[in-house]
Parts: sequence; structure tokens; C-alpha cells
Amino acid sequence: MKRSPFEWLLIGLLLVAAATFGWWLMRDAAGARNAADGDQRPTPLTRVVDTVNADTKQGPRLPSKSHLSLEDALLGIPNERLIRFATEEDYRRFLASLDGSGLRLLGRIDQLRAVRLGFDKLSDLDGLLDGAEQFSNFYVTVPDYPDVAAQAGSLGFGDQLLAWLGVTTDNSTWGKGIKIAILDTGVGSHRALPDGILQIDLVSDGELIPLNGHGTAVASLIVGQDGLTRGIAPGSELLSIRIGDESGGSNSFLLAEGIIAAVDSGAQLVNISMGSYGDSAIVRDAIAYANQQGVLIFASSGNEGFDSPAYPAANNNVVAVGAVDAKSDYLAFSNLGSGLNAPGYAINAAWEGDQYTLFSGTSASAPIVTAAVAATATQLGISTAAAYQIVMANLNEAGAPGNDPAYGDGVLNLGRAINSGTPGIYDAAAASNYFVPATAAEPVPSLLVTFQNRGTERLINTPVTVTVPNGTFAYNIGNLPPGGIQTFDTPLYFPTNAESLEVSSQVTLSNGQTDSNPRNNGLSTQIILPTPDEAAP
Repeated sequence: MKRSPFEWLLIGLLLVAAATFGWWLMRDAAGARNAADGDQRPTPLTRVVDTVNADTKQGPRLPSKSHLSLEDALLGIPNERLIRFATEEDYRRFLASLDGSGLRLLGRIDQLRAVRLGFDKLSDLDGLLDGAEQFSNFYVTVPDYPDVAAQAGSLGFGDQLLAWLGVTTDNSTWGKGIKIAILDTGVGSHRALPDGILQIDLVSDGELIPLNGHGTAVASLIVGQDGLTRGIAPGSELLSIRIGDESGGSNSFLLAEGIIAAVDSGAQLVNISMGSYGDSAIVRDAIAYANQQGVLIFASSGNEGFDSPAYPAANNNVVAVGAVDAKSDYLAFSNLGSGLNAPGYAINAAWEGDQYTLFSGTSASAPIVTAAVAATATQLGISTAAAYQIVMANLNEAGAPGNDPAYGDGVLNLGRAINSGTPGIYDAAAASNYFVPATAAEPVPSLLVTFQNRGTERLINTPVTVTVPNGTFAYNIGNLPPGGIQTFDTPLYFPTNAESLEVSSQVTLSNGQTDSNPRNNGLSTQIILPTPDEAAP
């Protein structure tokens, strides 16, 4: 068909727009793809549809979190209830009584004796729920892009994630023999991902609905295999369980169903980069089911800057993961109360349509920890449960001494975990310069300066210095075991009109020992002082 000049002009403009959009996605990404791979296309993924609940998948898609009203978030999906039965007999009797009841069976989880019901009037449930408990079905979504922006000066990771984590050797087989389930929006075919990823689809009704790129990005951080996005445990077996639609929306029932499916499919680790405002009893039951089978669950803490994690990260027996930038600074959007923190800002990741993106948020942090546990398990030849303990025992100290609301127990350091059994490593680190404002009870502010032994050998008589506006103070670390911390409370005096302070700490190995990582021997920190209105009472 012959095209008019106007049509050719329109086609040209569309091509230019597409090229510009592709450049925008990768404008900061480092690395290059091998030209020989340019024409290779990924093999389509194997997809298994939820046949038990397939007939109930029709209906409107769930709104994303940004479109939820407070009422929806707290009360759950209108005209739906989740029902849990105490006995198998009660459960089977109820299923048999549904015909002619006017209720709509939207899903069932036999392992939990739980169903998802739709109804027109709440009174429709009367007389049918003997021996049962009913709960709201809460909205679950992928975390929105941070509602609380990253603070000024935050540093992204780009393609330096592995180096930052201390991975300095070929890691292509890390995670081999470990099955990781990601409960997300599904994984698309992508040149950065391996062939053969099995996807269990709990959302579609047989015909695949469009994918949201979020799940693909999460997958690439675990098993990515190209120069632009290299995964942490690319040797692991990935199981994608789709519980989110194209807008990133899901619900408590699908989340619980996904956890059960992950456990029953043999997953040893489960990653959930999704969250909810509602604490679901059915999800708690699914978590308990996983816990009984020895399956570890990791979840993103959320990007709202709240004082506690979202669910399911806030649930017991789930590891909540917060976010830091490439300077190890806690990111302001990351919800407080996580167990540990991991990279979560501007990380190279795969995206839908064979694209790439800079991935930010606790959605990125959770799979990084999940993959780190898998990598540690295979590299040390131990179980995933033991690997998790090793990872937690080798976190980098940050923030206030010990566990604190922002950093939890510390920041992920995969290199330390994998080398934790290697003797002869000396690594003394200036870990944190933490400002304590003046209060009525303590009128003089102070600086809590913490040093950490990040090596595998004991530190003896190690000199340190702390420089503050009122002088330089010299201290000595007498005896510090591997992983241990020591904190020095340094008094601060400064002009009353000062808006910020520059402080620094320094540690130097003694006895002729060579530090394996001299870059962390010193730490300089600019402390922004609180205004009188912000000062603690």
C-alpha cells in the first residue's frame, strides 16, 4: 500500500520517539552487551495457569496503591470476604452448600481450609459460616515509586552492585541447587534472563494478560546473566509465581495462594517485593505453612517512609528488608523497622519488552538479600537456614550502635558472609558517626562513633581517632573479635548558630597487620543539625 508523505512523517516521528525512550531508560546504565548476542532472542517462558481457581479470574483489575482510598486500604476489597474453617469437615460441608446460596466462590486454598467469597449483600453469608472465621481481603500491590524522595546526594549503584557487595570472582554458578520463588507480577522473556524459568500464573484466566515489568526487574537481580544486569545467584533455579496484574495489583488471597504454591513446588527461598496496608490472617497462615516446611520468606519493607514495614514484611517469620544507597546511607523513603538493609537505589535491572531500567526502592533490596542467602548456601555448602544466619552475622554496622529502627541489624555484605570461614583476614572499619542531639536531661550533644571488626581475625590494641569541631580525640580498641563493634561517646561543642558539623573517624591496624580493605578505615560525615523547633524536648 502506498503511503502518503504525512504517513511517512508520522512513522518517522514514532521511530524517533521509540529510540529516544530506549535511550532514556539506559542513559545512566554502564556496561555493554556483546555484539554477537545482538540477534539472539530469549526462549519463551513455560507458564502454568492456576486451574483450580481459573473460572474466577474474570473481572476488573485491582487499582495500584496510589489509587487506593484509605477506606479501601484498611477495609479491603468491597463485597469480598476470606473465610477460614476450623476443621476439614466444616470446610467440605461449606463447599457442598454453596450451590444456590447466591455466594460466588472466587478461590480456595485447600491446605489452609480457606476460601475467597464474593457476595452482593453481607447478609448473604448468614447461616452459612458455622465453624468459620471471616476476614477482609486486603489489597496488595507492588510498592509505588518512592512517595518520600531519596535525600539529596544519594548515590546510585548502576552496574556496580556485585562489586559493592564484595563479589570479586566469577559467580555464574552461585545459587546452583537452590530454588527461589518470586511472588510478583510475572517474569517476561528477556535477553538478560536464563531460559526455562517456570511461571505459575495465579492471575490470568488462561489467556495471558499484559505483564508489569516489576517482576522481570526483580528476577534480573537474582539470575541476570548479561553485562548490564548481573544477578547475585544466577545458578539458582527461579520459580516465578504471578500474583500481580498489569497494574501491579493483587490481594491477600492471591498472596497466600502464592506462598502455598511456592512451598508445594519445592522452593527453599521466597521473595515478595509487594506490600499491603492490611494484616491478613490467611497470609499469616500461609507464612506459618512455609515456616513449618523450613522455607525462608524475604519481603520489601515498603517505600512510604513510614515508622514500620508494610505487610507481609511486618509479619513474624518474614525477613523485612530496607534500602540504602551506594554510600550505605539509609534512604528516606524506606520504611523503618526492617531486619536489615540492602542496596535499593538506581540499580541496573531488566524491564519488560527487552528493555532495561534503573531500579529503585525496597522492591530491589529484598531480592538482593534473597539471592545473597542462596549464594552463601552454595558457596559454603550449607543449608539456606544456616546461610541466612551467616549473612546476618556478617552485616556491616551502620547508624546507631547495634540494632536501630533505620538500619535494623546492619547492611548486607555478601563478601564478608562468603569469606567468613577464611582465616587471616584483617579488616578494621570506621562504621558509623552517629549524632545524638541535646535534650533537657542531657544538655550536651554527643557523637557515638562506632568501629567494627569486619575481618576473620581478632583485633588487638587498635588505635582510633575521632575529629570533631572541638578537637581530635584518640582512643584504643583493646580486644575486638570478628564481627564485633566498639563505640566511643565523643562530646561535641560547637557554636549555637551552627547549621552543620563535619566529623571524621579513623582506624589504623597495629602490629604490622595489613588491612584487606583500607577504604573503610576512615569515615567522614556531615551532620545537619536540628533547628530549635526540631530539637528533642
